This record gives sequence, C-alpha cells and structure tokens, in this order.
Amino acid sequence: MKHSWIFKGDFFKLWSGTFLSLLSSTLFYYSLIWWSLNETDSVLSGSLVIGLGLGISIILSPFTGWLADRFHRGRIIALSDIIISLLFFVIGILAIFNFTSTLLLIIARALISICLTAIEPTSRSLISDTLERDVIEKGIAFQEILNQTAQVTVPIITGVLFTFFPFGYVWILCGCLTFISIFLEFLIKDRRGSQSEVAFSRRQIFTGFTNLINNKPLRNLLYGTSIQQLLFSGFPIYIAIWTSILIKDNEWIGGFSINLGNRYTSSSNYSFFFGKARTP
Repeated sequence: MKHSWIFKGDFFKLWSGTFLSLLSSTLFYYSLIWWSLNETDSVLSGSLVIGLGLGISIILSPFTGWLADRFHRGRIIALSDIIISLLFFVIGILAIFNFTSTLLLIIARALISICLTAIEPTSRSLISDTLERDVIEKGIAFQEILNQTAQVTVPIITGVLFTFFPFGYVWILCGCLTFISIFLEFLIKDRRGSQSEVAFSRRQIFTGFTNLINNKPLRNLLYGTSIQQLLFSGFPIYIAIWTSILIKDNEWIGGFSINLGNRYTSSSNYSFFFGKARTP
C-alpha cells in the first residue's frame, strides 16, 4: 500500500494517540464557549477562561520546548494526557452534581493548557524519529491534516452533543478519549531517550528571541502569522456566541456554522499529502 507507513510502528501510536488527545481538548475548548454563555450569560467570563489558556501556552512555550529536548518524549506526552484525563473526569463528575463554577473551570483550563503546551512540541519532534527519511514531509502534512480535521469536525460534534447531553457528560467523554490515548503514547519508543546533558538557562531563551529578531525572513513570517491569528482565530468564538444568543437551545447550528468557517483551511495540507513529490 502506498500509504501503509501511516499504520505502522511508532508513528501510528504517535498520531492516533495525539489525535484522540486533540479531539478531547478541542471539544473541551468549544464547550467552554457554550458553557459560559448558558451558565453565566457572560461573554466576558468565557473570554477570560479561553484567553487564559492561550496566554499560558505562549508564556510556557520556551520551557516546554526544553522539556522535549531533555526527557523521554513519549513519556512526556503520556504523563501530560494522564493529568488532562483526570481533570476532565473531575470537572465532568462535579458538573453532573452541579458543583461547577467559573473559578473551577479557570483552574482546569490553566492546568490543561500547561499540559497541552508540553504535548505539541514533543509530538512534532517525534515525527522525524518515527518515520523513514523519504516520508517525513508526508508525515508532517498528515499530522496537519489531522489537526485541521479536528478543527473542522469538532465544532459541529460539540453542538450536537450539547443539544442532547449536559456539560458534565461531554467532559467525561473528553476524559475517556484522552484516557485511551495514554495507552498508545506509553508504547512509543523514543530512540533518542533522555538527554541529561541538555541544560536549561535564561540565556537560551534570550538567545532564541535574539536570533528570531535578527533573522528577517523569520521575523516577517512571525508578523504575518501573528496578524493572521489575530484576525481569524476569534471567528469560531464569535460565531458560537452569535448563534447561542440568537438561536437558543440549538447549539448544533452554531457548530455547523463554525464547521463551514474552518473547512477552507485544510485544503492545502490535503493537496500536499496526496500530491506527488517533485524531484529536482
């Protein structure tokens, strides 16, 4: 089979485990939007919960990158998902018994964001070690396809689930998905292993920022992607808020609207993955 490498060895364990984890975390992300509107009637509270997670991800990125260089990467992913899964189960059970508050979700969101920030660079660095050299680029594109697939499908799944089930049961479902991913991630063999000689210092962080600022192509790319994220990343939230206010108790419509808004982003990755590689 042309793409049989997708279903073999550590790469299969890597993408399938991280995809389940991504599904659950994206489902939780969109659930916070509807929860804040339905339970608090406050757009501000939902914005604070979501914004806190994004802020934590930005601040901790240099440190989590060091974790991926220093320790066993498969274990980092699995241990992070253990914490995330436990948090989902806790807030899900508490929500079922009506013990949910904005403060509790802010704490859960902060801890989950910390763990997710550790997972992303670690999983990306493992791709090149779990594939043959000639399919590494295809593997990276395949991972991006999975990410975009989650972004496209999860909003409407979230809307449908919230139309029929309470929030607590949806969060327990998130915990179950993440729990399954743990078993796959623990089986990943990191041939590089831990690197005790890799030290962490403030100089490394500042050197990285200095190199970024002095590199004009990278600097321009940073400006462009930052503007893009600023303009477009909030659209799913705006759509969810608009549909929740105007179309009460029909969250699936909001999820479908977000689905249409996200769908265009995945086309380029599909084209690259299924296209033939050009040789010079």
